[in-house]
Amino acid sequence: MSVKNIVIWRGVGGRGSVHTEAILALALKHRGHKPQFVMCDNMMSACIQGGGVGVNRPKCGGCYSSGASILGGYGLSHINFSSLVPKKRREKFRKIVTSLSYSGLENYIFHNVPVGKFARNSLDRHLRGAPTRSRGRKPLREFLFSSLVCLDAARVYYHRYRPDFAIFQRHFEYVGWGPAYHYFSKNKGMRITTWGGSLDFSKQITMLNCGSDYPSLYRISDESWKELSNTGLTKAEGSSVDEYLKPGGISRNALLQQVGVSDDKPIWCVFPHVHWEGGLNLNSPQWSFDSIDDWLFTTIQAMLNTPGITWLLKAHPFERRGTERGVIQIIKDKFPNLEERVIMIPPNAKIRANDLSLILSGGITLQGSVSIELSALGVPMIVGNSKYPGKEFTYSEETREGYINLIHNAVNIEPLSPKQRDLARMFLGYIRVRRKLPFKAAKGNKGYSPIIPSKKHLLLPGKDAVMDMICHRIIHGGEFIL
Repeated sequence: MSVKNIVIWRGVGGRGSVHTEAILALALKHRGHKPQFVMCDNMMSACIQGGGVGVNRPKCGGCYSSGASILGGYGLSHINFSSLVPKKRREKFRKIVTSLSYSGLENYIFHNVPVGKFARNSLDRHLRGAPTRSRGRKPLREFLFSSLVCLDAARVYYHRYRPDFAIFQRHFEYVGWGPAYHYFSKNKGMRITTWGGSLDFSKQITMLNCGSDYPSLYRISDESWKELSNTGLTKAEGSSVDEYLKPGGISRNALLQQVGVSDDKPIWCVFPHVHWEGGLNLNSPQWSFDSIDDWLFTTIQAMLNTPGITWLLKAHPFERRGTERGVIQIIKDKFPNLEERVIMIPPNAKIRANDLSLILSGGITLQGSVSIELSALGVPMIVGNSKYPGKEFTYSEETREGYINLIHNAVNIEPLSPKQRDLARMFLGYIRVRRKLPFKAAKGNKGYSPIIPSKKHLLLPGKDAVMDMICHRIIHGGEFIL
């Protein structure tokens, strides 16, 4: 067996997610490989973890010490950012961010990595919709400094230790992870395993292997899709999907009354994303838009130029969590009279997207699970990402003009066929059931998921088929599916 060196990148110090990666590291060690953690130790002057912005952030020390303590408890070592990026390098980065004009910060590129883009993404998440001017201009400089530190840590680590593979939590759009992810995958061609989810209560996570592309939970290889399409879901998987899709019990007439619409015309709804989520500003090659704003405003303008439809817009429910300026306000600023033409559903409205399937003739989004869920319920969905999910049950075009024309022709789009609904239902089963990987050795306590002492043996080779599969896929590639 060839021993592999695997770097596990910690863009922040310690939270409950450290336990997840520790479990993976121990399992890999039991199989003869050499996992090594790299962790920020208060070297970044801004991050998204909650410590705020500035050199003397109060939460940094506790964040790092927590992570280091957790790893030490498992007998796992780590390397600090500070040992990779010495003081002279950090002083150089401070001069760079100080010398740049504000307009040049977010477009700054270093070692062919768009460090400014990751800084901007992180600032957007930090502000949660608030205008940049409301917080001054310093935060973007601090995020750029952090982005440069993360990149340099990855660059030095790669040349010093020559890792074969990497494991990243799915925060690739922000300064603690993104620059390193980009450098390893795009500059050096490393395969990276990303993971997301939580071991709290459910004790399940999802994992993906990625090359030079940015990971998406809603990606499936052609081979896996062909196999799934031929076999279909099991009865238990189908029941799980149907339970998830089930509307909340409201009647169609009651829903029409609650939304405040009549059904004399087709009803279509736009589902914007959480506007301050930085991952939507990475400019996927499958987009025909320059940014999330560009997609949103293009969509709204196309709607206004499409008569014969009752238009709704439903803000993402996640906006309830501390958003200072949500998508509805952003749209109102651009289109002051929009409420005369479009009914806005705020993020705190007790109306689920699945409920809206009772009244909708169609929906529009850029990319997101709502396009899969509503398709499974028979609602045709127009998506702005031409490859999302790209499995013949959504409507998309390769060009901006084609996308706009789809909206203009929305009134003529028919409900999905039974075959299309079945494809969407299978895809939903794939991402919501088969990709959920149980960690049988984890406790699943809220916030933390340490190993159950009596189940440590499940990390050994041959003791747990799921863990065997996970470790094999990290080393050899392939999809993480049950």
